Amino acid sequence: MPSTTRRRAFLPLLLLLLLATLAGIAPLPRAARAQYPPALPQTLSDAERERLTKAYRAAPPGEAGRSVRHKLLRSAVQRRDFALFDLLTGAKAGAPGQDPDAGKTALMYAAEANDFEALRCLLPLKKTDRGDYAFECLYPGASGYIDRCDQDGYTALMYAASAGSVEAANYLINAGAALETQCYVARFTPLQLAQMGDKPEHARIAEVIEKQIAARAGKKNLMQLLFFNENVFASIGYTLMTGFLLGIGWFLGYHLLPLVRRIDAWAKAVREAPLASNAKDGGA
Repeated sequence: MPSTTRRRAFLPLLLLLLLATLAGIAPLPRAARAQYPPALPQTLSDAERERLTKAYRAAPPGEAGRSVRHKLLRSAVQRRDFALFDLLTGAKAGAPGQDPDAGKTALMYAAEANDFEALRCLLPLKKTDRGDYAFECLYPGASGYIDRCDQDGYTALMYAASAGSVEAANYLINAGAALETQCYVARFTPLQLAQMGDKPEHARIAEVIEKQIAARAGKKNLMQLLFFNENVFASIGYTLMTGFLLGIGWFLGYHLLPLVRRIDAWAKAVREAPLASNAKDGGA
């Protein structure tokens, strides 16, 4: 009987553990994303767009017209007409455009030119339903857009680090750009590309990247230390709340359940006492 009672005392604890696990695995509610195509900015007039489109298509194929196409695409990004950029690059619906010569995206052009306003358009910082702020992509269906690579494996952060674009590099890092991605040929990382530069801007970018690598490594180790799976338990507060609920379950199961059983036994004895007394009187 004592072993059975103890076994049953842990049933509430196991139930709370199961509920906490299910709550951690279940995806957090997210705001519904608008379906593609989004309302891409079109800042140029129809006549200007038609002129740039004709100039782009009239450029000779191959290396001969590469500089012309590059100049026109860069102009579309600088003037915030990303719909024109996608039109010139022949982007499919739901996918951002990429330069057919090198595979560069509009984000790479903006990062290379240190165009902070263009970066804010492509990766806007918006307020979420939870009240905090998070970076979003101008293309809702383009997963991993910030770390997309060109034909040589260069990301937008690599272009910013190589060009010494401090503001662009800071913005991309804050938006969560990968810091240790390597390009395809020489296997350079953004940090190495920044260290190869000889300008003060390159040194500032390298310093920021080094600090962010250390900060992200420390955060990852802390998550691994505190949580079973950093994707299941989203925050320290959530884990503390889970532990608090488990503690309450253990307290209720281990301490209160035996007391309830004793009260139930006492009530049962009280109910059976008159019956026993009547039985004795009848026998007499």
